[in-house]
Amino acid sequence: MLKVFIVTFFAFQLSASSNGQRVAVSFPKDKTTIVVEAMKSCIAKTGANPNVIEVISSGKVSEDEKFKEFFYCTCNDIGVVNPDGHIKVKECIELFPKETQPLVEPVIKNCDKEGVNKYDTLFKFLKCFQETSPVRVALA
Repeated sequence: MLKVFIVTFFAFQLSASSNGQRVAVSFPKDKTTIVVEAMKSCIAKTGANPNVIEVISSGKVSEDEKFKEFFYCTCNDIGVVNPDGHIKVKECIELFPKETQPLVEPVIKNCDKEGVNKYDTLFKFLKCFQETSPVRVALA
């Protein structure tokens, strides 16, 4: 169930080809392990509702503050977010396989949005990324 959550959690949604299909990419196994462990830890740390997995698995995100805290915690633990909620561009790009990094780099750079706090700032990044990224990430 956690793998389904992770796959959907990082499912970035936009067509990368002329026929409207997103390119599916997998994070390297070592990075997947780090993300999975961070997610497990952050569910406990933030008190996020365990059904967050089902919500995200359905392709949705929650506007709930606990979800935003959970997402920030996970990104912080894997080292891809600054204390103010802005994404660390280089570190985020490096999560992706080398061959897809040129596809996601402009999206990562363009999705840096200011929110009312660090959680909201990162959440705005997530929503933008879901709407504009050319890849769908599978952590399998």
